[in-house]
Amino acid sequence: MAFKLALTTFNSGLEGQYACLLGNFQNFATITPPVTEAAMRSKLETGQFQAFSNDGWLSFVAQMSACPLDESVLTAAERSIVNTLRFIIAPPPQTACCDSTIPAMSDGLSAMAGYPRTGSVTFEHEIEVKFAPTYSCSIKSLEVTLTPVAAEPVVTSAQPFTTTFKSCDAGQSSLFSNLGVTFAADPSGGSYNILYTYKDSNGLVIATYTAAYTLNL
Repeated sequence: MAFKLALTTFNSGLEGQYACLLGNFQNFATITPPVTEAAMRSKLETGQFQAFSNDGWLSFVAQMSACPLDESVLTAAERSIVNTLRFIIAPPPQTACCDSTIPAMSDGLSAMAGYPRTGSVTFEHEIEVKFAPTYSCSIKSLEVTLTPVAAEPVVTSAQPFTTTFKSCDAGQSSLFSNLGVTFAADPSGGSYNILYTYKDSNGLVIATYTAAYTLNL
């Protein structure tokens, strides 16, 4: 596995820019996990005449976090680096991959996955929810509560936690994410029941239900 640029980057006329961004991802991958913002800044700033200004750094991070990658081939460590950059630059909501359907328990139009944050002593995970592109554009946040099915480790971060828009995937489904959900122990192999509450931009509830499926880590 490795950082792999999305195929579209080779057709955009910006290959030079994307090659530079790819090199920075590969550079950050040499940092001993967990790869924090401070560690990334130190990696780039050490030996320079001076540190980057905060505005300059945020401009750079915005370019990195927007770089189109094939996320299906990312390792857990690589995904952790991408998510750290997204922590710094929160993507804005958009309406490119949504429509008007109101979510329902057994509609088969959503799915959830969890990705461990490499090196985290609190067993931190990104929790990602995928919506079909038919779901309502009015959805601006999704509150989630996870409950162990059996004897799995409990969630130790505050619940319900909020997921917000991350990106449209290659199939034009919406991806909503929370990058910092923690557990009492390693939840690998465990299953969790899911309570969803969809909200609009004013915090009003659009739909709420217990999902017909579980989160399997």
